[in-house]
Amino acid sequence: MNKKRMKKMKKGIVLTLLVALFTSMSASNQTAIDYYLSGDIKTAKERFAQTEKLDALDNYYLGLISIKENDLDKAKAYFNAGLALDPNNVYNKIGLATLQMPKNQKAIIKHVEQYKKAQPEKQFRKNPETYLNNCSWLDEVIYSSTPKMPTKKSSALPPEPQKIPENYDPYYNLIK
Repeated sequence: MNKKRMKKMKKGIVLTLLVALFTSMSASNQTAIDYYLSGDIKTAKERFAQTEKLDALDNYYLGLISIKENDLDKAKAYFNAGLALDPNNVYNKIGLATLQMPKNQKAIIKHVEQYKKAQPEKQFRKNPETYLNNCSWLDEVIYSSTPKMPTKKSSALPPEPQKIPENYDPYYNLIK
């Protein structure tokens, strides 16, 4: 009876170790990811460096670390490595899209100012989301050559109320 119990305990221990081993092999480096998410980039990078085999998600976070370190070529390499491991990995696709965002924001701001001067009427300007999605800062700014129509200036005072005729009947909305 004692031998049977020992045998069951050994099987339980072996099974537990196998589950733990399988879990550690299939999961990303969660500790490093947690360090990254908490803002400790240095420790996260060290933890990723200790990992024997990086998976797609690990490459994504290493790419984000490289972006924070302003090493965009290295970030691109990590995102591409993640996509090589898992071509359907959305995170690495988002990482590559992040790298394709405009690098020269000053040029965009300058173009927006020119665009506003060329199109002073707000109702005729592009939606900001459309402007960004269509990379409109690369478009030529065309100034209108037609003269502007004079706009009616509104007075600061409200119009004077009309006088009600003496023969007005408010119940029937009629003049007697």
